[in-house]
Amino acid sequence: MFPEARIVVISYGFGPPGATPTELQIFGPELEVLEEYGRIAAGILANVPEVFGADVSLHRDAVQVEVTVDDETANLVGLDASAIAAQLDATLSGQAGGFVVEGSEQLPISVRFAEGARSNVGDLSDFAFTAPGAETPAGIPLAGLAAIDLVPAWVDIDRLDGERIQTVSANVTYQTIAAPVQAAFERALEEQGFELPPGYRFAVTGAQEQRADAVARLMAQVTTLILLALTILVLAFNSFRRMGVVLITGVLTAGFAFLVLKLSGFAFGFIIIIGVMGLIGVGLNMSIVMIAALDEDDAVRSSDVERIIDVVCGPTARHIWSTTITTAGGFIPLMLIGGDLWPPFAVVFAGVLLLLTIVAYVYTPCMYRLVLVRRARNRHAVGPTLAEV
Repeated sequence: MFPEARIVVISYGFGPPGATPTELQIFGPELEVLEEYGRIAAGILANVPEVFGADVSLHRDAVQVEVTVDDETANLVGLDASAIAAQLDATLSGQAGGFVVEGSEQLPISVRFAEGARSNVGDLSDFAFTAPGAETPAGIPLAGLAAIDLVPAWVDIDRLDGERIQTVSANVTYQTIAAPVQAAFERALEEQGFELPPGYRFAVTGAQEQRADAVARLMAQVTTLILLALTILVLAFNSFRRMGVVLITGVLTAGFAFLVLKLSGFAFGFIIIIGVMGLIGVGLNMSIVMIAALDEDDAVRSSDVERIIDVVCGPTARHIWSTTITTAGGFIPLMLIGGDLWPPFAVVFAGVLLLLTIVAYVYTPCMYRLVLVRRARNRHAVGPTLAEV
């Protein structure tokens, strides 16, 4: 039914909405130059592996009806180019002839020729034009006043900050990552010696670039979040050492996330970043809970190893592993549904949750005894010596 149509089926993805995976934008003033170099870049892009459907946004494939008015003939009958244009617009697009009120809504009425009388170029030649103030309603055919031609026209003239843009875009095959294809396209441009004349420039964009911009905007907030977390931890613990122990947990959590991502074979995406940020909060909470439990025991502060083991294996430990197992188990349905959105998120989140038990049961108690308990013992040991002096 549509022999010239192109249908592209894109798999469901995640991250910010974007255009095609691979794009090249050419900026410049002249449309002809933009079209020429856009075609060249599209040819280079079409030869990159895993790429199909390379095309340009700016081209002259459309058809436009050009009406060239004979001013001398038009003036003889009392018409000019502007009057002919106004009557032609009213004939094709319509002219307001009133309105209809339906309830509280007012609908305008436009009067124009029937579609059968304006569907081809030959119909334009028979349109009759009447001079202002004419005594007779008989009009003059457009063919006697102007020449009618079909000429190529520009399609989709896009602008950015006042500059004209030619966009070269293409899709990639199924389950192909856009970043390697984009890098291959850039190498192909260099190998082919693709250069623009003075006054023109190009920029490689696409879905990968838009995803990078979204990640950069997200990571720009990390500094504020870190400062806020540091302030809260210092005020909660009243100790920079305890704060340091908890912050290292956040670093370990991020490392665990990339480890699980590597072992699972899933691609790193925008939703993984969101999951890692949530996991860091979970890891910090586990360390805070364990440190609070150790602080409540006087024998632990006196470096009693057996008592530290009792606290680690006590009610606090049962609370941590029970919530961890139930939370990780809740992600099992998301792992089994298939697709590219939820399984990576579920696998990384559940896997890191299980690995965080190592942080809570091993790392936090060891660092607590190493950094906090030994420091307290050294401070008590030095105290009497200074008093005797």
